[in-house]
Amino acid sequence: MLDDFLAELEIDSNLFGREGLLKRIEALDRLDFFLGSAEPRSGVGVRRAVTMRARLDAANAAVYDAVREEIRQGSVADVRQWLRSQRETELPRPGLSYDSLDEIVSGLLRLHVPEMELPELAEEMVFYQPTPARHILDLIEHLGLQETDRLIDFGAGMGHVSLLASMLSGCQSVGVEVQAAYVAAARRCAADLGLERARFVAQDARDADLDWGTIFYLYTPFRGSMLAEVLRRLEEESRRRPMRIASLGPCTSEIAAQRWVRSVSTLEEGRVSLFEAG
Repeated sequence: MLDDFLAELEIDSNLFGREGLLKRIEALDRLDFFLGSAEPRSGVGVRRAVTMRARLDAANAAVYDAVREEIRQGSVADVRQWLRSQRETELPRPGLSYDSLDEIVSGLLRLHVPEMELPELAEEMVFYQPTPARHILDLIEHLGLQETDRLIDFGAGMGHVSLLASMLSGCQSVGVEVQAAYVAAARRCAADLGLERARFVAQDARDADLDWGTIFYLYTPFRGSMLAEVLRRLEEESRRRPMRIASLGPCTSEIAAQRWVRSVSTLEEGRVSLFEAG
């Protein structure tokens, strides 16, 4: 089975170009499965698989390097169209699961998870998981983000939402994240890609400067009284000016229950929901 699969890859003339990225990602997943299997196999087959995996990784790295340079040069429309084409090729996934688009975004951003023990989260804070990339693209499109917008992402983690939002729309963004190590990783990525309009602060969301933002995003970063306090502060801010709120995950139902917001999209826990206030 492995030999047949390798033979298919070796004769595929379209595999190693830019257009073969998704096919290479799928092939790498299968090779990792084969190589990680406990089933004994010949040394020749294993060497062929390892060699093929190295070639596929190198081809992907070349694509990511090229796109990263386009980002540095400010080719927003080209990068946005390229990511959109990758998403359209991908089969739809349900809910909050991850897919190949997340692998592509990971290759572009090259965020490095801190190799250290992170401080323990407060009781009501939720363990960090990045927003699936397809939902970030939906967020950017449905909000119609522009350079004049100012996005605040509560519980930003390593900054996927803020980085992609500023990269693809030119908007200003601030990722508010309590874990300083995640903030440092996000700042390094923004600097590497020349994303000066994406900033990150190590801060409790309850202390964030809300005056600056026009759009606020929550992927259920916390719950209970902490979520209630952030929503209370947003309500106070909405009395002074209009704002938009985007959410994903279980916090959506709690936001929808607030009398001071108006839903402007279909409410689905597994999709980004949009609200207006003020």
